[in-house]
Order: sequence, then structure tokens, then C-alpha cells
Amino acid sequence: MRLLVAIGVVFAALLVAEFVVFVKPPSSKPAAVDVVAVLGGGDFTSRKQLGIDVAGLRPGTILMFSLEDPSVCPWKTYLPQFEVICFRADPATTRGEARYVTALARERGASSIAVVTSADQLLRARLRFSRCWEGDLRMVESPSSSLSVIARVPYQSMAMLKALLLQRTC
Repeated sequence: MRLLVAIGVVFAALLVAEFVVFVKPPSSKPAAVDVVAVLGGGDFTSRKQLGIDVAGLRPGTILMFSLEDPSVCPWKTYLPQFEVICFRADPATTRGEARYVTALARERGASSIAVVTSADQLLRARLRFSRCWEGDLRMVESPSSSLSVIARVPYQSMAMLKALLLQRTC
């Protein structure tokens, strides 16, 4: 009986931890920054709009979109108030996005970056970007349906373990 209780307690603790890490992680309030990076992946439409809104807090912000095909980048035309950069990360992962965005930010003399992503990716993206960037880093959570976030938790759990244990550098 004690074994069952112990297993139940461990399982409950894991569920709570997964909820805090992947469903309701701590995030930053949108603020004026030099670079806004909208990460690719699920819920891109809400990420895109939030990224545009955050970029609008400071004139001249560099607004970056991570896309599978950066040649399809209509925002360069529709958002002339920003310097819009569409890119494909290499590798096409959060780690690749962090490397690309932070390298460009350093090249442009930026001191602050806001990363727009969904709740399930937020802490892992923070980990990846903080390994590549020493300046002001803000993580902004884009709206997502709880169901879609929960559906991505198994993938995000494995990706977080990979980031923590196997890929410990930028």
C-alpha cells in the first residue's frame, strides 16, 4: 500500500511540474526592445500578431520571423515601419533560432531581445536563448489553446531533457 501511495505522490508531483513548466510558465510582459523574434512552430498566427504588437512599442525595432520558407515573407511589404527579417534557422530547431537571432542582434548592436513563443516552448526557449545572449532577454507568451499546449507536452518534455543534458552550450 505504501508503494502505491509513493507512486501516486511521484506521479502527482510530475503532473504539477509539467503544468508549471509547459502550460503556465513564468513569462515577461511585452516591453520595448531592439529585436523581436517570433519563433516558428504551432500557433504561429497568434505568435505573429503578438510579435507585431511588441515590435510596435519601439520605432525601428527589428522584427524577425522564423519560417520554414523565408522566401515567403509578406510582412516586409505590409510592415514598412519595421526592419522585417524572415529566416530559416540552421538547424531548424529552437537552438538554431537562438543562434541566428542572437548573432544578428549582436551584429546590429542590439541590447535587448523579446522572444515570442507559446507556453509549452517558453522555458526551453529561454534556456536556449540565455546560453547565446547576455543582454536583456524577455520571453513573451503568445496565446494558445490549452488543449494544443497539453498535446505538445510529451515532445517538449523530451526536447527540454535534450537541452538540459545533451546540448549544454549555445
